[in-house]
Amino acid sequence: MFKKASQENLEDIPKSESRSLRSEAPSEGQSLTFAFVAAFAFAVYFRPHEFYPNTPVVNSLPMITAVGALISYLAAQILRGRIIGILSFEVKCLYVMGGFALLTIPLARDPELALTRFNDALLPLLLMFFVTTNVLTNLRRIRILMYLGVAIGIYLSYQTYDLYNRGIFEIEGYRVVVDYGGMFGNPNDMSLHLVMFVPVAIGLALWTKNIFFRVVLLSGALLMLIAVTLTQSRSGLIGIATIGIALLSRLGRGQKLKALAVTIGALVVLVMFAPGNLGSRIVSIFDSSLDASGSYSQRQDALTRSLLATVRNPLGVGLGNSVLFGPMNLETHNAYTQVSSELGVIGFAAYLAMILYPLRSLSRLEKELFANAENDRIYYLVVTTWAAIIGYLITSFFGSVAYLWFIYYPIAFAIGLRRIISGRVQNNDTETAANETFTDLRRGLPATKDRN
Repeated sequence: MFKKASQENLEDIPKSESRSLRSEAPSEGQSLTFAFVAAFAFAVYFRPHEFYPNTPVVNSLPMITAVGALISYLAAQILRGRIIGILSFEVKCLYVMGGFALLTIPLARDPELALTRFNDALLPLLLMFFVTTNVLTNLRRIRILMYLGVAIGIYLSYQTYDLYNRGIFEIEGYRVVVDYGGMFGNPNDMSLHLVMFVPVAIGLALWTKNIFFRVVLLSGALLMLIAVTLTQSRSGLIGIATIGIALLSRLGRGQKLKALAVTIGALVVLVMFAPGNLGSRIVSIFDSSLDASGSYSQRQDALTRSLLATVRNPLGVGLGNSVLFGPMNLETHNAYTQVSSELGVIGFAAYLAMILYPLRSLSRLEKELFANAENDRIYYLVVTTWAAIIGYLITSFFGSVAYLWFIYYPIAFAIGLRRIISGRVQNNDTETAANETFTDLRRGLPATKDRN
């Protein structure tokens, strides 16, 4: 299987990245850098610097960990005499977005706003995404970052359930919102994270052989699903349906009865915890007259304006400048038109390619690994990472989240998995060639490559 897979895997990797993999196998080093990367991810998700602003070190944790990761990574690479790092296709796409955002700052409708947005949101992303993708060289590191994403998802879900249980509804008088701020400042953005990390939690549960951890992870996935229904986020509900279909299409192959039983069980639990007015909330997706808050029409207006801004400004209006065209200075509430209106056609093409490329590569890897799924547990991480990115692909239609870390960690997981599997295939091919040569020499024949 691996001989066949090797050609397809290498074809699926950009030539520059494939050459780098051959000349420089993924290193198990950079342990200090990874420690900084993991600490940075912890800061992104749990935000201790905002909860303890007067505590030394903690109040500067994102800056300290980002600088530490960059310095330690570059120092280690230079000391080893290696190239700076591997620029994967996805990283190049992000750099196209970043370069275009920087070059168009003078052309922005509000250059000061564009510069502020670049420094605050995009610059840390450009630097840390590159380092992160270059240190995810083994499954243990990938799983650590996955566990961090699942952990914050379970914590937020518990807070959501607790608020609902106590009858604290701070949005529209009937919706729960966890006052956590940052990436999770509103129910829709929080639901986006939950939608993406439900599959990741399932993948980790299928990976581990520890029954206790498996039960905890599956229970956490179920709790995250319940939390999405309690927030009554319409985008979250659409996301649940999306990842459900995606997971069933892959993990349910050859196990239809088991998959059907699990699906029915999950639906029964969700119905048991569903708020009473959830049905009308779902129907309002198709009938705007049922949306008493008026958010549906407001989002439609924002979407229309962002599309017009894209058509009229093919080079974009400038990073962060979409708010100048939105109703009541609101963002577009759509990640795709957020990028197309702010970074123009080129930036939008790079953004779309950055999301679709790992989906394609993971899909091909899934097909190759399926035949040996029971013996190769990496299959489950491949499938569930693929489902997480699909969850973002659909759910991000309803949020201005293009420059936040939601999608970038799953993409980093995809890059790491792709390289690990490809490296393993290359090692297998090398061992096979060596064995064939040894066998030929024992028989007194010329080596295989000489005969060819």
